[in-house]
Amino acid sequence: MKQINYITKDNFGKYGRIIDFTGQEGNPPFEVIIQNEDDPWRIAMLRVEEREFTFLEKHPGSLETFEPVEGICLLLVSLETQKSDYEVFVLDRAVCLDKDVWHGIVSLADVSKVKITENLEVDTDYYHLAAPMQIFVD
Repeated sequence: MKQINYITKDNFGKYGRIIDFTGQEGNPPFEVIIQNEDDPWRIAMLRVEEREFTFLEKHPGSLETFEPVEGICLLLVSLETQKSDYEVFVLDRAVCLDKDVWHGIVSLADVSKVKITENLEVDTDYYHLAAPMQIFVD
């Protein structure tokens, strides 16, 4: 059985970063967390209804944010395509995945909504799992 983790700076750092204030001196009300002047970007909404992981995807040329809006999701991430080398997180805060991180998302609610920010043009590689993978929460 695989453990489901809550997202922290330490345990999520190898996949990307948390989108949150960094604690700058003076605690400013506005802070740019991530910027990439090389590529135009887009904001999208993702409706998540899947209850099991059937494939993973990665974007070699784009960072990608996952910002929970409604419902409860699990985010599976991996630096490799081997099924045993992954971690699963409760998506309870906004994160930005690094380029080339394999990922998949499922909903624990009937329908969840997630805000996505990524490059305007995104190349995607897919890895189809040999069998659907369900994650159970006790």
